[in-house]
Amino acid sequence: MHFKSLCNKADQHYLGGITINITLPIMLDLNKFHPQEKLKFLETVLTRISENIRRNYQKYRGTHRFISKPLKDVITDYSVHVDPNMMVNQRITAESTIGKKWYVYDQAILNQLEHKLIKLLEQFMQKLNTKYDDIYIIRNDEKTTRFKLMEFNGVRGFMPDFIMLMKDKVNNDIYYQVFLEPKGDDRLIQDAWKENMLEEINDQKLIVVEGDENVRLVGIKFFAESRRHEFIKDFSDKLYDGQQLEVQSLLI
Repeated sequence: MHFKSLCNKADQHYLGGITINITLPIMLDLNKFHPQEKLKFLETVLTRISENIRRNYQKYRGTHRFISKPLKDVITDYSVHVDPNMMVNQRITAESTIGKKWYVYDQAILNQLEHKLIKLLEQFMQKLNTKYDDIYIIRNDEKTTRFKLMEFNGVRGFMPDFIMLMKDKVNNDIYYQVFLEPKGDDRLIQDAWKENMLEEINDQKLIVVEGDENVRLVGIKFFAESRRHEFIKDFSDKLYDGQQLEVQSLLI
């Protein structure tokens, strides 16, 4: 059933002349349906369209301009509900981080992939401390921190799971804000737009940080089980001059 046949010329452009495909059992013929039944089909489709428009509509679109906000207004304590029935990779556990000054909470309450990322970053710390001062990692929790990035020229948004803050050791006026996002292998394709956005953040000619020209925004490729080495290389290339960061095991 073609929608154009059901609306006048003035309204045809509104829905783009969409075509409604209806699948029926082989013994039924759409042409024999009563007009009232066809109207019900149409009402169902229009209702779904209106719901999608309402759900996705936003007045504002993401831009390449960033504004600063005091960290004390963003970071708070957080708690997470632990469901013992969750899948192994998604199971949330708590590990003490007391003594790790770079992790701003006294516990890492994370799923298993997130724990792996934090343990990897811990291996980086000794070398990063030769290049940066005041290194801190914040868990960006959707119930508390709610630090959200809006898609450039789009309406979708997402919250990178971790934000790393650090100061250049040589030039103490330069601060880095690094966005880190662990991602399950099953989500890499679906969430590719997020990784593209993280890459676009690195373009200093495109990104404008209002009120503070000394802030450098850095987006790192996804940390995923299947792409661990890609993450390490990208992190090193952008923040450690492409040199070795990961602690290497010695063979005896």
